[in-house]
Amino acid sequence: MKRVLMLAYFFPPSKAAGTFRTLRFVRDLPAHGWSPTVLTVQPQTYLPIELDPALLRKVPPTTRVHRTPAPPLHRWYKRALASGKTLTRGGKRAATASKPDAGGAGAIPPAAGPARGIGSPLDLGYMLCRTPDIDAGWYGWALGCGLAVVARERPQVLYATGGPWTTFLVARDLARLTRLPLVLDYRDPWTSNPAVVRSGNVFERLALGMERTVVRRAGWIVANTDVLRDTLVETHGKAIGDKTVVIHNSYDAADYLTPEPPREDVFTLSYVGAMYDAHSPEPFLHAVATLCAERADLRGRFRVRLVGAGAARVAARVRELGVDDVVEVGEPVAHAEAVRLQRAAHALLLFLTVPSERSTFVPSKLYEYIAANRPILAVTGGGALERLLRGRQLTPWIYRPEDSLGIAHGLLNLLERHERGCLPALHPSVVQSFSGEAAAQALAGVLEAARVGVPPAGFADPVVAPSVAAPMEVESR
Repeated sequence: MKRVLMLAYFFPPSKAAGTFRTLRFVRDLPAHGWSPTVLTVQPQTYLPIELDPALLRKVPPTTRVHRTPAPPLHRWYKRALASGKTLTRGGKRAATASKPDAGGAGAIPPAAGPARGIGSPLDLGYMLCRTPDIDAGWYGWALGCGLAVVARERPQVLYATGGPWTTFLVARDLARLTRLPLVLDYRDPWTSNPAVVRSGNVFERLALGMERTVVRRAGWIVANTDVLRDTLVETHGKAIGDKTVVIHNSYDAADYLTPEPPREDVFTLSYVGAMYDAHSPEPFLHAVATLCAERADLRGRFRVRLVGAGAARVAARVRELGVDDVVEVGEPVAHAEAVRLQRAAHALLLFLTVPSERSTFVPSKLYEYIAANRPILAVTGGGALERLLRGRQLTPWIYRPEDSLGIAHGLLNLLERHERGCLPALHPSVVQSFSGEAAAQALAGVLEAARVGVPPAGFADPVVAPSVAAPMEVESR
């Protein structure tokens, strides 16, 4: 069995979106001849609301997991500054109180003190504690532990997934020191995020320089969308693109081995995930309110269930729109319950409402939706998500956030199809192509190419999702 050391900041018990990609690779790589060892952070590094202890049971018992501290340097720095200012103010008050004429007529005003002058250096120190990101404190611990693990377990390849981008710096220097081949896995863009307005300051230039050294050190690079691969090419050149392959995110087949739960008693469209910022349900809720106002007969014939972070604010908005008899809103649930809710629904909702044709982001829940094999109504501003949905023909119900009428018609069309018993389903081969097993098989090919030093031109691009796929088939549910 070949060995790979995987550097991953997010790993169970974290339930962050980045956890699941790594976890699925860890579970499925052994079937393709690779034994993974994981280097990650201690559980107390994550916030309590980010934890799902049940995910630890999904880590294979044969997988060695090494956990290190990841001190929050930026928080410690701010606390130290606050403590220093408190002590300074206390000293000044004591000195002033000891002078009988302090503040009186003819008193010498206090000097324009150093605080104003050293404001910029203090800010500089704070930014250094956040370079390349707020998890920079993990660097030293991870590098030291990584060297010990390499000496003891002799992996043949290093793999690192980011963000956070501190992980990539650890992997770069670990590869330099051990001379092991390195595979980088981009789940998000680093310096080339098209959704972020750049100011061109010194820290952005520093980050770009760091990223350049990282991608040049890597033997292979994996991107989780084709738009992200295109973005890397634009930023770092064709040479980097030639060694970058696309392996989409995936679902864990083990989550779907149990019998399907009973379907909801009324036609239900469900959404399980964050409900703020880029994932606003507002356009969809507005369409629901408009539809119910025009077609009062629809009330009671369908239900919308929204579950996730931001529930209180969304529930208030639902009441304002007068559709609280149609839309149910719930707080976040554990991952297993999220999967159950998706499988119990008749159709699933996907929100990515930030308008950006160059967005590289695809919500991880899409892959679970594919596994549940329910029709998807997507509200998206374009980019990688829309390209994937259309390119793989995963759903015909795709609408822009401003297209309220289209969203309403899509909802009505799904309801009518349900009542006629002809909701569509994906072909099993399409569902299988997004499984964790398929993604791990592709990654195993990349790891093998890195291990033997095959040049990019000599290795077939292991893209999990081809550009042509079988369309949704209509079948009776």
